[in-house]
Amino acid sequence: MNIKRYNLCTTRDDFVKDKCIWIAQLKDGTKVFQDDGRSGVEIESAWIRLGNYVRDHPRNGIAQMRLRLHTHIIHLPSDKPFYFYSKGLVQAMSAKEGLGFHIVGWPDNSGGIWCAWYKVPELIIAQEKSRPIQSCRPEQLIGNVPSAA
Repeated sequence: MNIKRYNLCTTRDDFVKDKCIWIAQLKDGTKVFQDDGRSGVEIESAWIRLGNYVRDHPRNGIAQMRLRLHTHIIHLPSDKPFYFYSKGLVQAMSAKEGLGFHIVGWPDNSGGIWCAWYKVPELIIAQEKSRPIQSCRPEQLIGNVPSAA
């Protein structure tokens, strides 16, 4: 399993250390750091790259996930069959800047996905709600997703 051929960042290097990012720990203990926009990487989204890796190596899926900015770490529920991730942006038409979010999710008890909107960079929950799996794009989901998705 050559994880490097998927261009996944497995060390907290200078590119990611001061950014508000997700970190996924795989079942074999490898940590993958969100490094969206790294130069020289063909697929800009680290989540899509990680999804490609897990689809090719399903036994080494995500075991734990967290969000991090410096020493502020949010631990998300672990050992879920699949995880959801998306970036969010809310901006008023008259505003010069918008509000950014990490939107993360995992299966809920009703067959949907429980999603939490974490405001960036503060990493505080701005909104939580359940959404149907069918409303997600396939690349937003990594893991053993039910076939109805």
